[in-house]
Amino acid sequence: MRHLILVIALSLLAVANSAVASAEPLSCTIFKKFHCDATSGCKRGPNARWNVVDPERQTFSRCEGNFGCEDRQAQMTRSGNFLNIEVPGDGLVAKLSDDGSQFIEIVTLGSAVHVSFGSCQ
Repeated sequence: MRHLILVIALSLLAVANSAVASAEPLSCTIFKKFHCDATSGCKRGPNARWNVVDPERQTFSRCEGNFGCEDRQAQMTRSGNFLNIEVPGDGLVAKLSDDGSQFIEIVTLGSAVHVSFGSCQ
């Protein structure tokens, strides 16, 4: 019984310390971005953008320089140690690890695909 209580306590502590479990929105910094299309393949793109993920409000924001942030309603579901994010109607999906160290965003624009890698805190 003592072992079961210890396992439950450690599990709760891990969830409480995870970035995704935080009630505060998470700011995601992009450190690598690629633009891909059928004609020219994939090319490295600029990292001039960041994202804000708010699991409590179920919103995902794409932010850029002087333009600020554009909030979108998102569907967020858990899968293991990741939060899966989908923005219906925008061709956008993302995945965020519980500790925020891994963030991936995939966006389709026309027939092109933009893939971003980063982390959130």
